[in-house]
Amino acid sequence: MDIHNNLSRLNKDLIDASNENKLILRDNLNKNDEVVQEHLKLQPYRISFTQGQIDALEQAFNITHYPDVYTREKLAQKIQLPETRIQLWFSRRRAKYRQENKRKDHQPPRSKL
Repeated sequence: MDIHNNLSRLNKDLIDASNENKLILRDNLNKNDEVVQEHLKLQPYRISFTQGQIDALEQAFNITHYPDVYTREKLAQKIQLPETRIQLWFSRRRAKYRQENKRKDHQPPRSKL
């Protein structure tokens, strides 16, 4: 009987430990959900530009690579985007422009056959 009581008590302890682990795991999952949600809040939302917006932005870029705030605000009203998105687009477009020029400068000359 003593062995039976010990096994029964051991089995009960294992079940209790298992339930505690499940609670700890559930709490950790909830914390992870909060972390993921907080991370998503910090990420900026992505904007898909329409072709008309891209055309207007490219046309403005061909005029100047560094538009002043007045020009950006006017363009923002015209294409219905926030001025901050216009500013970011120009920043990224200037980086792309520099990359394209760097590639052109580093291409070896073609041989004439």
